[in-house]
Amino acid sequence: MTSGWGYREPHEARGRGTAPLPIGTGWVESRAPRRNVPVPRAPEPPPSRWQEHWREYSQQLALVDYNDTVAVYFDRDVHGSAVSWLLPYLTRMWRYTIDTYGNGSNLLAADRLYSIHHEGRYPGGHPGTVYDASHDYRNVSDVGGWNWTSRQYEVLTHEAGHIVEDVASGRHGSPAFPLWGDSKWMEFYIYDVYEALGMAEESRQFYHRLMRTSDPFPAPDTHWFRDWFYPLWSDHGAGVMVRFFNLLGKHFPANGGDGYAPVPRQRCSYRCRDWSGARRRVGLTWVVRVGSWLGVRNAVHRGAA
Repeated sequence: MTSGWGYREPHEARGRGTAPLPIGTGWVESRAPRRNVPVPRAPEPPPSRWQEHWREYSQQLALVDYNDTVAVYFDRDVHGSAVSWLLPYLTRMWRYTIDTYGNGSNLLAADRLYSIHHEGRYPGGHPGTVYDASHDYRNVSDVGGWNWTSRQYEVLTHEAGHIVEDVASGRHGSPAFPLWGDSKWMEFYIYDVYEALGMAEESRQFYHRLMRTSDPFPAPDTHWFRDWFYPLWSDHGAGVMVRFFNLLGKHFPANGGDGYAPVPRQRCSYRCRDWSGARRRVGLTWVVRVGSWLGVRNAVHRGAA
């Protein structure tokens, strides 16, 4: 999808963005509303062994290192030296996430992030959350691949972003998932994390790749990052999504428990306020119809302008 609304100046020339976080800094500055949410102080060490019992996963996991923010688990084939980069990165990434998206209404900071790694099996990954009995009520990133001694930031950040999507609203699940699918919100989240942590090269490469990426949904040649998520981030930073998740938790129909009512596949309609995440109020009705993304995108643009 191409339109005059979405495109912005190239990455190197942009004028507004999240200030980089110096390497080694524990807390971060962000344009998201700050709530000074503390890093959770878990009362007990994580278990030294953990038997997977979800989906096709069945490995005996070993705890290789942890702190008050993250616990890292390997299966028997992951080289132990991989933890030397995994723990520092995961700690900084998850601390930033808690400080940005965490609040007293959600469970992002309820416990550590449990980061599970497999070597030569289960390629890709999946999340689990504190709402899921299947993952022992923990916020889990379970990823598989090869050669974890090499730095594979993107897949780790991607799965962490799914936890945010499923928990940050204060309820379990994501009404927007049927609309933007598996990877689109992750593009916003990953890019913002790279920028916040001062990962200039990773941010640059990610930006240029996504500026050339299009998808066939909800209409052919849709540029989710170029025409939607990057403009939102460029204008408002992570705060726009913080407000989005907060609004979902407050206003989207619940299922009578911790989750959301089912989202109709053909229509999703609800009222949002403060979408922009800036200091001006925004009132708009978001009506999403399959194959009619242009109207949604322009409606949000008019509200945030």
